[in-house]
Amino acid sequence: MASPRVFSSGQLWIILLMLLSSGCAVLAAQSFDDKYGSEQSRNRSVAWDSYEGKYYTDKVEPIIESRCVACHACYDAPCQLKMTSTAGISRGINKEVVYDGTRLLAADPKRLYLDAQTTSEWRDLGFKPVLNERRNTSEANLAASLMYRAIALRQQQGDFKHPVLDDELYDFSLNRDQQCPTVETYDEFANSKPTWGMPYGLPQLTEPEYATLTGWIQRGGLMPSARPLAEDTLSEVRLWEHRLNADDLKTRLAAR
Repeated sequence: MASPRVFSSGQLWIILLMLLSSGCAVLAAQSFDDKYGSEQSRNRSVAWDSYEGKYYTDKVEPIIESRCVACHACYDAPCQLKMTSTAGISRGINKEVVYDGTRLLAADPKRLYLDAQTTSEWRDLGFKPVLNERRNTSEANLAASLMYRAIALRQQQGDFKHPVLDDELYDFSLNRDQQCPTVETYDEFANSKPTWGMPYGLPQLTEPEYATLTGWIQRGGLMPSARPLAEDTLSEVRLWEHRLNADDLKTRLAAR
């Protein structure tokens, strides 16, 4: 009979902390379920020419492009939150590191438009929402939105008090640890990292920017479907598809 495994005091502390952390996460999720209903992926797409569709294009998207995509533009953006498209916002966050030079085995890719098509499929792949996916009310849309909680934390911090940011409060290193709290654990995160609101390490949103994003999130964070291409654009697309997709060897080589 094999002898029972004996853990060191350090190992026991690590196991205890892991159990406490997982238990707190479960309790936090249960609290959100009780307050705002259970989480369920939501289709936020509206017609591109509707009021909410135009509001996003005219008011919300310019703020995201000027204040968010400086960091959240690539596949390896922090927490994989890619905000250059509505599909990336709907996909949400995942703490898995995309480019990990220390891994020994191949990783499953999680590319927009290729490896999943719907919000529910991204949830199955481990992505967590940044907008509310619980009961659709004004209160829940703010309280259960990770995006709102993050910008609200930065507004609470206010202006920077020193021209050079403290290295002990901010980490801008390329190999820094991923901090990807879910909305259920954001209270704990905000208590431990009160200066890590969004935009991270950058000036806070202006009052009009903050009001615009807050109002949009409060109404459900609706985003427009793709606008139909004009006929002259479609003609150009068909022309180039014909040029690049011909079967002769010369065209196939050039098209590569």
